[in-house]
Amino acid sequence: NNILTPVYCYTIYSNIFCSEDKLYVGNVELKCGSQIASLLNGSSEIAVVACTIGREITKLYEYYMSHDYMKAYICDLLANVIVEKLLNIIKKQILSKSEGLNITSHFGPGYCGWNINEQKDLISLLPEKYCPVKLTTSCLMIPVKSMSAVIGIGKNVKYKEGGCSLCKLSGCIYKKQIKHNKNEL
Repeated sequence: NNILTPVYCYTIYSNIFCSEDKLYVGNVELKCGSQIASLLNGSSEIAVVACTIGREITKLYEYYMSHDYMKAYICDLLANVIVEKLLNIIKKQILSKSEGLNITSHFGPGYCGWNINEQKDLISLLPEKYCPVKLTTSCLMIPVKSMSAVIGIGKNVKYKEGGCSLCKLSGCIYKKQIKHNKNEL
């Protein structure tokens, strides 16, 4: 069995509109928040993406959790890095097909205060037949090591790497950790 089985799909929409705090893709309203909407502003198209590295890595992680916590930790860490790298490959593919246009970074539910429940609407924009992920009733993705995102495409957009530096979520435990680490330097 292969431990990693990367699969992805994306659809590019040109019928889009960014308001102050929402993204409209076709007839679907995504309440992404003002920060993400401002970063997507200027997009003439939006790529909706879902990707996964499969279920086997989660099974390996679960096995290690009952035998060796350090291996479980490393397995989880590597899986997170790999799914992020898969998304970077997808972004490069979208950029290469964008005929001289620019792209933004990727943003999805859970980023910058975008409510995770919006995952349903985002995934609904992908063809069910090809979408590699399913959602639980609480909007978590299956397989676990998966990501969904929107990527802006346009002449007037700029690529800014996502992450904690862009996020304004004040109560985030990860942001507190970053501040704490900066104070230690």
